[in-house]
Amino acid sequence: MEAYDPNTQTIPALPPQRAASSASPVWAFLLDVVIAVAIMLAVTMAYGLLWGIWLGFEQGRRGVPLDPAMIQQGPGTLSLLLMTLLGMSAASFTVYFWRRRANAQERALSWQAARKPATWGWVLLTLAVVMCTSMGTTSLATAMDSRFAPSNLEIMQDIQQRMPWLLWVFAVVLAPLYEEVLFRRVLFGRLWAAGRPVLGALLSSVLFALAHEFPGMGNNSPAAAALLWTYYVFMGLALAWIYRRTGTLWAPIGVHALNNLAACVMIALGIG
Repeated sequence: MEAYDPNTQTIPALPPQRAASSASPVWAFLLDVVIAVAIMLAVTMAYGLLWGIWLGFEQGRRGVPLDPAMIQQGPGTLSLLLMTLLGMSAASFTVYFWRRRANAQERALSWQAARKPATWGWVLLTLAVVMCTSMGTTSLATAMDSRFAPSNLEIMQDIQQRMPWLLWVFAVVLAPLYEEVLFRRVLFGRLWAAGRPVLGALLSSVLFALAHEFPGMGNNSPAAAALLWTYYVFMGLALAWIYRRTGTLWAPIGVHALNNLAACVMIALGIG
């Protein structure tokens, strides 16, 4: 799924692109973002509408008047998880297949790189750096006497108690897959292929952080929220780096999945 040959350290031929000005890759990047956000919002709104219709139907079937408070409360945690899954995966794979689908050469190079033991050595090294950075930012927040937790932690803890297998499948398998397709393959990959990998890494990592921790969400203090957001930016940069270093999207997917696996273990143990 990638455009990188680890043997030659070059970017092989990509699908033909229109000749355009040097600014066109950035505009194409922004168009990718707009399309992805629009799809995600459309799916989310459709899900909310269907949920409201289903709620009204259920209340009517039971002969109970529809309680406006239930509508204001919104879907439960399991529904929110499903809504996130549908919205993000629809956005990621639609933009991938429509705008940045890998050709046969890219897929062959990706599998070639994924079969190299060195690739997974880099995965473990990057994972160690990401996890050490996470522990460091957590320690810094503790020293600042600030609460430091992702805004979706309570939802994850609730799902862990009710349907732990669903949390693990979502966090360890599904989320790393569709997030890496969108943020690394589509967004970072577009500017990387255009010869602007640093800009691509920065922009895609900022968006990756915003997708995980939007300003104003959660109960963190401003200082702790800034630390958390900075950590997500760093994680995005690390994932972009290993993607470019190894030449296969399976490398950042592996780092992302293992990092989420560690988080799920901590939640299960009551540490997170």
